[in-house]
Amino acid sequence: MQRLEFEMFANEILSRLPTKYVARLRCVSKQWRYELSSHLFAIIHYRRMANNPYRKVIKFTNSSIDIHNLIGGKLDISSGKSISFPVDTHLSNLIILASHYGILLMCIQWRPNELILWNPTTNKFLNLCDKKPKNFFDLREDAVGIYMDSSNDLKILLLQRRNDAVIPRVYSRNTREWKTLTFLK
Repeated sequence: MQRLEFEMFANEILSRLPTKYVARLRCVSKQWRYELSSHLFAIIHYRRMANNPYRKVIKFTNSSIDIHNLIGGKLDISSGKSISFPVDTHLSNLIILASHYGILLMCIQWRPNELILWNPTTNKFLNLCDKKPKNFFDLREDAVGIYMDSSNDLKILLLQRRNDAVIPRVYSRNTREWKTLTFLK
């Protein structure tokens, strides 16, 4: 019963807080860390933030990554805050491939075999390259996208084109692994 009450508290109250405050609250206890790290909470929080009238806009330039508030459909220049990309590279080498609820799927032009899933709000990232990095992702040949499945798991769909064949692969944030889909062969 106590867990259910905390889950309701988290989903109804804590999910309305900005992401940086939720990240800080994860340090309160093991229970808070568990609940605030769950995929259900993440989905509820994403949906609340998507409906938030105070949205954020990310602006990439050759020298900086800036986050600005978007209030009532207008960009608030005075609210700008510069952030840094967590991987050492020149910003002009970054390519945004897809995004979903503020999470960006990116690659670095001079390291095309890497796919990076990045949350600019928390500055956490994950290199999605599998155990065979050579020819993992080819910017000129492959296609990639992000979606949320019916179980609220964030998935990355990668269509690899190799030797006139298309290999569909899916990455699951829940299992943190790639699976090759065989139904298209």
